[in-house]
Amino acid sequence: MAADSAVSIARSPRIPHLHSVALALAACVSFAAIWGLWSAQVVGFGVLTQVAYLVLGAGFAVCGWYVCDESPRRGTSRVGTAMMIGGVGLLAASAGALMLDAAGVQRIALVSITVPIALAVLLFPDGRLVGVPGAAAGLCCAGASVAVAIAPRNDDVIGNALFALGLVVLCAGWWRFEIGDDPTRRALLWLVLSLGAIALIGGPLFFAAPNQLGTVVTVLLILGFPCAMAVGAISPDVVDIRALIARSLLYAITSMLVIAIFTAAAAIIEALDGDSPSAGALSLVAVGCALLFQPARTLLRGVVTPLLFGDRPDPVAAASHVGDRMSDDPVVALRALREVLGVPYAELSDDAGTIAVSGAPSWELRRLALHIGETGIGTLTVGLRPGEVRLTAADNSVLRIVTPALAQVVRSRALAAE
Repeated sequence: MAADSAVSIARSPRIPHLHSVALALAACVSFAAIWGLWSAQVVGFGVLTQVAYLVLGAGFAVCGWYVCDESPRRGTSRVGTAMMIGGVGLLAASAGALMLDAAGVQRIALVSITVPIALAVLLFPDGRLVGVPGAAAGLCCAGASVAVAIAPRNDDVIGNALFALGLVVLCAGWWRFEIGDDPTRRALLWLVLSLGAIALIGGPLFFAAPNQLGTVVTVLLILGFPCAMAVGAISPDVVDIRALIARSLLYAITSMLVIAIFTAAAAIIEALDGDSPSAGALSLVAVGCALLFQPARTLLRGVVTPLLFGDRPDPVAAASHVGDRMSDDPVVALRALREVLGVPYAELSDDAGTIAVSGAPSWELRRLALHIGETGIGTLTVGLRPGEVRLTAADNSVLRIVTPALAQVVRSRALAAE
């Protein structure tokens, strides 16, 4: 028996994993697609479209391989497998310039998007279709695939099918977010971040600049979607995703507001003067918008942050909630503290080092000394919410009530160690 086990262990590394074989297949198709860019051109398709299929296909294939290779769970591997199949399909569409017409190329690309890629999003992050909404969305993927395969060059059919499929997938994702646990929600927020960047930046840019530059930037933003899926499936806690979304959304909304004000001011000047504004007038308007950016950002922060983190609770009720969950395990206490304050990070330490950590460190940290009487017993480190540079008065009120209890936890652990 021992000899049999030794033989199997020695031979197992020689057998390649299926996802590694799929990655090798994707590499071969990529070479064919690159060769097709120089050797053949499909009538009705430009080089930029073929390059977009090539880049996006490679992105989905590589990210899907990473998910399969790094995932410790079988369910998450299904997500990676679907991503790899979709990536190989897009690569095959790009390589179709060697032998197919425009309808055949677009048929392969659309089927790859409507079946494996859409299915990967529905399965994300744990590889399961949840409930009736998930099953219905899976059927919609099949229906959309049939529609675009029958009429690959009919813009009305393609537009309606993709719009309906996108709406169904979005609703299914929202349903999963509502019923999911905290790890599932953190993973799904990575998709929200990527889709938000595509909608807020790529959408307006594609319509405002319908040229090669706008298309290239939009494709690069879409390329971030499989990357976000890989991070969300494997390491969703690598950073505090809520803080990252809040900061990104805040800057995006503020920038759009300032740009709208600049455009409106330029239009008013042109309407009053009857001619295009001069460089000097536009410079003055630009300076005014620059000075307006920080006040607008501060004002919008009071709207965006509560939407993501919730309203701040009453200090006494918040401290009571933390006290109810206080135990000998400091991780439980820190997690309760983060919940009531809505902060991304909390750490408890003493002279010997770190005792417990909850969350991911943010860019701004504040340290509070823990005392029992006049004796310093440890330190509580709190990560600030995005866009904030100090703790609020309500936060300080909660901490004044909670820190003595945390100091007792640190002291109990020290006595137990002695």
